[in-house]
Amino acid sequence: MFATGSRDQTVKLWSLGVDAATGQRTMSAKSIKLGVSVTAVAFAPTLPDQAPVLAVGFESGGVCLLHVSGGSGWKLLTAFPDSICHCSTVRRLAWTRRAKKASSSTSSSDLLLASCSTDHSVRVFRVRVE
Repeated sequence: MFATGSRDQTVKLWSLGVDAATGQRTMSAKSIKLGVSVTAVAFAPTLPDQAPVLAVGFESGGVCLLHVSGGSGWKLLTAFPDSICHCSTVRRLAWTRRAKKASSSTSSSDLLLASCSTDHSVRVFRVRVE
């Protein structure tokens, strides 16, 4: 599965399947209209039993997180407040697991999301994926 974002304000989740009748591979897409031009997308590294989480960056500088579920599609988890986001176009998003200290109780679902923007800044967000 992979995701694409577009300035036509949509995010599409693409997945490969197999046609039961013919046995041929098929490509399908679910899409969601977000109302703002999308300029960056990145999946969070999730554990096998977790549903995928997608970070979406916008031309406006905003960032949101979407929960991707099988049958029902998409659910908005959170939109980051404007006060902590960029003031210009988000160009790239990247996830990593948060390093654990030996004495830390940090959960394996604690992640860091970095975003960079045409405003010449980088933001790093700590995100807990439940």
